[in-house]
Amino acid sequence: MGLGGSAKATVTQDAADVKTGKGALRFDYTIGKGNMEILMLPTPNAILTKAKAFRFWIKTDTNAPMAFALSEKEGGRYIAGFSSPKDKWQLVELSVSDFCLMEDAGDPKDPDGKLDLDQVEGVGIIDVGVMFAQLGNEQIVDMVGIKMGARKFFIDDFEASETPLPGGDSDVSTVKRLDTFNRPQPNWIRIGDIKVTVQTDPLIQGKGMKAEYKQNPGKAAGFFKRLTRGTLANTGALTFDIASVQPMKLVVQLEEKGGGKYNAMLEIAGGNVLKHMEIPYSTLKPADDSKDANGKFDPDMVVNLLILDATGMLGGPATDNAILFNNIRVMPAK
Repeated sequence: MGLGGSAKATVTQDAADVKTGKGALRFDYTIGKGNMEILMLPTPNAILTKAKAFRFWIKTDTNAPMAFALSEKEGGRYIAGFSSPKDKWQLVELSVSDFCLMEDAGDPKDPDGKLDLDQVEGVGIIDVGVMFAQLGNEQIVDMVGIKMGARKFFIDDFEASETPLPGGDSDVSTVKRLDTFNRPQPNWIRIGDIKVTVQTDPLIQGKGMKAEYKQNPGKAAGFFKRLTRGTLANTGALTFDIASVQPMKLVVQLEEKGGGKYNAMLEIAGGNVLKHMEIPYSTLKPADDSKDANGKFDPDMVVNLLILDATGMLGGPATDNAILFNNIRVMPAK
């Protein structure tokens, strides 16, 4: 069912909008202030108790930042973010372990702080642009490339499976990998008019993420990943490999629960040359909009990781760019 405003869920039999078989689910919605619209599937009677993974195909009418949500009866809301390319079917595979508890202001509280599948009463899919639009700040909405107005996406072959997915989205060994890029979809939410895909490339010697976009004056381009609070506990540095076609000013931000935001600014030379970057937490600086009660960076409180090309925002010329990104890890504290 479609929840909110003009949201509407229907079945289409138009072959152009069906992945397999004779029908697919179509969801029509509107991105705009006051339109909090979401596609919802009620899951009563603990029918997801034995679920280990979710799998479905999605086709969006724009390069869309998306979120898949599980809502518990007693209040907890868990999400897994991903990005979907414009007008192409994207396979999405999510393990139960990929979901993070939402702990922002206004989110419902979870009494035990963990995902209880026997308590899940609803599955939701939402265009994150709908959430950005509720900020009521036209400048931010424009900067991050959210297109207001009527939108639609299609879902096909949706399943909840009792068979676990091979591997995981992260590696919890001593040196933690925050993303193994072993899912067909990028498990990052895009910011700006940017196409984000997971692919194999010899430059990065394996799988990673590719982002294609224009460095536009006054515009942001990047992606962020929601993290479970505690993921960065007892770590002291963030590392990753990156290659960019164009020179760029890269902002890396770690955001704590409660609003503390800490940044590093990196100069990336361009030329599509792979560089290994390391950011010790001791070099992070508070962001201008940081709101941190204790005034210091606490790795164990981090819930968001943002990677942003700020070249356009800082006055750079309009230029097409593409970056490759992988091998993202957090290192043990020394």
